[in-house]
Amino acid sequence: MKSGAVNLITESGQGVSNETPPLERSEQEETLRSSVHLTNDHAQGTLDFAVEDGEMSGTAIQEGDILREELVEFKRNRLDQDGQLITDKEGTERSVEETQFIYVPSRILITARTGCDTARSVFESVSGANVEPGRIDISSFDKAHPEAESRLEWGDDKEGEYGPVCLVAGEGQNLPEDRRIDPDGRAQFTFDHLGWENRDLYGTVTATGYVELYRDHNDRGRVGTEEYTRFVMNEVLPHTSVAE
Repeated sequence: MKSGAVNLITESGQGVSNETPPLERSEQEETLRSSVHLTNDHAQGTLDFAVEDGEMSGTAIQEGDILREELVEFKRNRLDQDGQLITDKEGTERSVEETQFIYVPSRILITARTGCDTARSVFESVSGANVEPGRIDISSFDKAHPEAESRLEWGDDKEGEYGPVCLVAGEGQNLPEDRRIDPDGRAQFTFDHLGWENRDLYGTVTATGYVELYRDHNDRGRVGTEEYTRFVMNEVLPHTSVAE
């Protein structure tokens, strides 16, 4: 993953493991299950890895999927010999909602997108942790990276889009007051040429907690999970708080 929504861990819980049995609930006389599945049952990587006196240390990074069964309505239609639309069968069937995540125990949970309320609830139930959506102070983030080419953008978050298009304030331009403060508090910030660990990054952060790294102008290869997580922890987390 090199994009996702930052959630803050406010109570640690007991963590996650593939040995944890799934949660079960009953809907319409059906037993539906939810679980948290790690792509491996051990840490995927470490932050601040160090070896001292023969002992290894570091903060674990875990990656996986939050899985939740749902009942969804369906219709199976076809055309009869006269070309008329008819319904052969309708009812409900199982569907599995999958949400990718990155987890740094006791620190953050990064979900694939914002608004993952049910996935976050499953994670809380399985791990015993308390998870709160993060809110990023994009003005503070901007000031902390003066070397980057910055654009402050107003409007809806454009998660997962390459080069979000919103109203942009040019250098020295003052936008009308009603456009500078969005009623929903939603805004996003695109940065280019942000120097970080020998990379030259182009990406976006949004006030609602979404962080995406689009590319590295230095062509040092793709940004992997460990690097992305380290960027969020070191560069974004200092400007993140629990959403009100």
